[in-house]
Amino acid sequence: AQKAVQRLVPPLSFDSRKGQNGRIGVLGGSYEYTGAPYYAAQSALQAGADLAYVFCADGAAPAIKSYSPELIVLPCYKTANMHDQQATATAMQEVRPWLARLDCCVIGPGLGRDEGVLKGVSSLMSAAEVRSTCTIVDADGLFLVAQDPKLVEGRRDCVLTPNRRELERLAARLNVAAGAADVAAQVARKLGNVVVVAKGQRDVITDGNDILICDEPGAPKRCGGLGDVL
Repeated sequence: AQKAVQRLVPPLSFDSRKGQNGRIGVLGGSYEYTGAPYYAAQSALQAGADLAYVFCADGAAPAIKSYSPELIVLPCYKTANMHDQQATATAMQEVRPWLARLDCCVIGPGLGRDEGVLKGVSSLMSAAEVRSTCTIVDADGLFLVAQDPKLVEGRRDCVLTPNRRELERLAARLNVAAGAADVAAQVARKLGNVVVVAKGQRDVITDGNDILICDEPGAPKRCGGLGDVL
């Protein structure tokens, strides 16, 4: 497994330019939740990415900026207007030109469930810029997928990272028995073989065909932010 991962990591070179070793975008962060997008973006940098962008509510931007000077934080909608669905969805379209620059887009950490925000994110997930970029969906992004599975259906370059409750919600939406031993694999197949990383005491990684189990022991504590770092 270690050798397989090593093949995915670009070799470092003195000829590299800034950004060649990974540009990661995190679409999330609301007035209430500023830690989740920080953890997701900062862990990407710690893992070796060159640049990490956070697209968030303007009410979250100052806090996230203060956590780390390494992050490029771009407010994309106004907290004061977030209940105006049309205004928020329109404002979030300004993110689209940035998405084309990314190697990977993470959607969901700290996003919140305001209807205007979810409408804007749904539109972005259907945009060509996201459809052509490797995408990871977590947290409130998974809540949105449970409402509209077509957002990720058939995307082989998409990874869903549900915890147990989020997996149960996806299974219910797709008419899969939540108690099935292969529930993660069934969800992946129902969604057209997206990759599902089902987090738990034993992490299950599957595209619906192949299944990998990670049973390395971890901490029993389940504090906020662990999933965002993953």
